[in-house]
Amino acid sequence: MKKNIPIEFQSERKVIPNHIKWTWIFFPLFLLELISEELNIFFVHLTKDSIINFGSRKFNYASLKRNGFFIENGYLDENEVEKLKKLLLKYKNNKKNKSSILKKEIEGSIRYRFTKKPTQEIEELTKYNKLKAIYSTYSFKNPKISWMESFTSSMSKNQLIFAGHPHIDSYRHQLKFVIALEDVSKNNGPTSYLASTQFFNFDLLLCYFLTWIYEKRIVKGQKQFLPKKIIRDYLINKKSLFLMKKGDLSIFDSRGIHHGSLIESGERHLLWFYFD
Repeated sequence: MKKNIPIEFQSERKVIPNHIKWTWIFFPLFLLELISEELNIFFVHLTKDSIINFGSRKFNYASLKRNGFFIENGYLDENEVEKLKKLLLKYKNNKKNKSSILKKEIEGSIRYRFTKKPTQEIEELTKYNKLKAIYSTYSFKNPKISWMESFTSSMSKNQLIFAGHPHIDSYRHQLKFVIALEDVSKNNGPTSYLASTQFFNFDLLLCYFLTWIYEKRIVKGQKQFLPKKIIRDYLINKKSLFLMKKGDLSIFDSRGIHHGSLIESGERHLLWFYFD
């Protein structure tokens, strides 16, 4: 395998990996966690209001529960976005942070995953407490939060794109919050999402199990891939594109089926917060 090439590009995408011959023995443990995950979501949807108060305004996130995604326009204004970009650059240039920044790169794309929590300035500017409040309408769990900055530029028709194939991220209902640091149009690679696929699907049970196996690090260096039938159905169904203006916020449950679209022109610059 080539070094420094992300796992998803290194080898054939096997839906049923060889290790399933022995890792199936962990299935009962996985099933207990999956049931717990489903009960958590069920009772949240049954008992928790989707409306939060932030400042002097009320925000309704009912469509997040229903569709698996929500886009909030004007989450940050242009001045806030420019200030945030400067703070991110300052954070990356700070020698004290170098060892805590994980860089992943392919032609045309760079991801900076930050293993330390954001500075207080970044938290305040990104309304960190509001993100937490939104998450609390979706889950009873106390989330582990991580964050990442990504840049993607159009290079060629055949360029590789991170998460460019239809996929799910986990058996768990993770929320991803994405702030657009530049406009995201049809041409510069918006996320494509099939609404309501975050709900349990028996046809994806093996995929859920494999994500559990890899998250528990029972098997390392592999990823799960969707069955051809699921991908075929995904491609023919009408999907939602996360088109955003600079400063908009998209929120989605990454257990739903989604992928990053091909970037045909221009650049895409995003800030991600993962609530696991």
